[in-house]
Amino acid sequence: MTDETTTKAPRGNSRAAVKTPDADAPGDNGSDVVKGEVVGMEVKRFLDGAKALVMEDADATQEAILERILQANTLDDILNNRSVTSAKDVLLTPLTVAKVRWMRSDMEEGIGLYALVEGRRDDTDEPVVISCGGVSVMGQLWRMDELGLLPVKVRFNQASRPTQAGFYPLWLEAVPEPF
Repeated sequence: MTDETTTKAPRGNSRAAVKTPDADAPGDNGSDVVKGEVVGMEVKRFLDGAKALVMEDADATQEAILERILQANTLDDILNNRSVTSAKDVLLTPLTVAKVRWMRSDMEEGIGLYALVEGRRDDTDEPVVISCGGVSVMGQLWRMDELGLLPVKVRFNQASRPTQAGFYPLWLEAVPEPF
């Protein structure tokens, strides 16, 4: 018996296979400790997988920026393809999410990652890059990508009350018709 299991990404998924500890390995109860909390194997697989995909060097970041510019189809897209929008600035805006990139966060709270969501605003058809460090949103994005569901039409939503720590949880939800 090995001490690792390889989880293969579905066909058409851009992510490489992610190695996770084998839940049947001796002494392993199928959970691990992350920042003082016991988390299940799926959460550990997400954290390990996303951290393995983090764009850390300047060359990779520059290449991603250049890729967005070179894929632009209009003059407006070419010239206005530089800014990153906070998820809170596009709450309830219908979006088509095409791609997710994982970045290392320098924030002290959270899991040490955030997602850069690339797509289009469905209301204006403008390209958009959205940053989000909300754990629920990142889990949703990871799973949608893992299942090969991107591109997908969604919108960000936010709780009306803060958590005890003062954060307003975010999540993705389906876009109601007619979008």
